[in-house]
Amino acid sequence: MKRAKSKTSYIDQADEYWQDIRLPMLEQVRRRMRELERRPSNPVYSVLSDEIGEATVVNLKDFNTGINLAQYKKKVEAYIRANENHVAIAKLKFNRPLTPSDLSELEHFVYESEPVQSREQFEQCYGADKPLTLLIRSFFVQSFSCRYLACISTQKLVVSIPST
Repeated sequence: MKRAKSKTSYIDQADEYWQDIRLPMLEQVRRRMRELERRPSNPVYSVLSDEIGEATVVNLKDFNTGINLAQYKKKVEAYIRANENHVAIAKLKFNRPLTPSDLSELEHFVYESEPVQSREQFEQCYGADKPLTLLIRSFFVQSFSCRYLACISTQKLVVSIPST
């Protein structure tokens, strides 16, 4: 400890030492610090014993899984829009009737996809009372009506008056 203290004593020196410090002096300080780092220290060994008891199930109240519903809805809607050329989704987009096989294929396609994760997750987010077909159709109706209104608002009404 005395040796370490003698090697670091220059740190406690007066401010005048540090005011007029030169590069060789700074190099000497750096080398002394390196020697302190390299010196092996005496290891400390601990003997700890720990007994693990029986495992018990703990129910946590008000525990949220961390699913952000807004992000989940955006991801599902983006997935359905990206696959708008799927046979059943295209029929819904253009308001055509679905056959029973189209409906089962649509449910399989949507509920077993990676973004949707599961039917339970989907129904928890969107609710079980609204059918899947109406929900998908609403995605495209909103976008169609928005495009239609945007198209109408950008058109100019030109009235020509015949000259006499």
